[in-house]
Amino acid sequence: MKDPIKITQEELQGTLDLQKRFQDLVFEFGKLYVEKIQVENVIKDITERENKLQDEWKSLQSKENDAIQAFYKKYGDGSLDLKNALFIPTAQ
Repeated sequence: MKDPIKITQEELQGTLDLQKRFQDLVFEFGKLYVEKIQVENVIKDITERENKLQDEWKSLQSKENDAIQAFYKKYGDGSLDLKNALFIPTAQ
């Protein structure tokens, strides 16, 4: 077996600096991963809120259509003047 060889202080320091940098990068990867999880959770929450609003929008459109059909059934063709609370029949 050969005798161990003493490395220089510069070689030791360079190797220690590399190890430290790797440790720092592993730590930064961990922080980044946690931030990514947090962002994904925010996106999930926003998507759920968006879906609820879309469902409510569709429901309101359906109610609006039902109300319009009820006016047509009751008063015939025409338009609404909501400001003056009037139904204006279409001239025939």
